[in-house]
Amino acid sequence: MHLELENKVGVIEDKVDGFHEDIDKITKRLDDSPMDQGSAYEIKQMVHRVAHLIARKQGLREPTREVWSHVWGDFNTHFGIPRYAVLPQRRVAEAVEFLGNWINGLKYQ
Repeated sequence: MHLELENKVGVIEDKVDGFHEDIDKITKRLDDSPMDQGSAYEIKQMVHRVAHLIARKQGLREPTREVWSHVWGDFNTHFGIPRYAVLPQRRVAEAVEFLGNWINGLKYQ
């Protein structure tokens, strides 16, 4: 009877370990999932602000293609991504802070 109980406990422990592994896999996928549409919109608006501030500092009414390329390129390089839309949701707050600092730096130069 004691051995049978130990076997059942062992089976339950194995199942629990399997559940923990599944939870870890799901959590990793969620952590690496691209940002949601609301976050993407917020990032895009902040990049728009950066580009317009740079253009104004250059005496332009609107950002040129080079300005847009510079801003998006710096953003993507900073976060190690090929395009902003694949920024992981878990890094959105960091991206907002990065762009906010850039905006503030441009405002007070």
